[in-house]
Amino acid sequence: MKQCKDCGEYKAETDFYGIQGECKECTKIRVHSNYSNRREQYSKYEHDRNKKRRVYMLEQQKKYRLNNPEKYHARNIVAHALRNGTLVKEPCMKCGNPKTQCHHKDYSKPLEVDWLCFKCHRELEHNQIVSTIPF
Repeated sequence: MKQCKDCGEYKAETDFYGIQGECKECTKIRVHSNYSNRREQYSKYEHDRNKKRRVYMLEQQKKYRLNNPEKYHARNIVAHALRNGTLVKEPCMKCGNPKTQCHHKDYSKPLEVDWLCFKCHRELEHNQIVSTIPF
């Protein structure tokens, strides 16, 4: 048992965040109050932060497209083909999952694709074992 420095109640160790002196309930109240009192400041901070993130992401996209023109071109062609109906999504060729991604074996043939779910795509392309345990 541990005593909360704010409300003074004795509570179980699990009712505290790590070694913090105030219980989870008091922490939630303090954080909510702080955010409410300084809403404009937090709003401006998040706005500026998101602007910087957008600029950074656009720079990264541009860099990726310049470094991988063949992949970018192939993915663009597939996106247009899906939109105009010349290419239709199919279930995963390994497990039959209807939610699929497009996999190119050869980017010089952009419309020759295999349809794989996220899990099978990761296992095939990146040798990663994707957990099926829900979080």
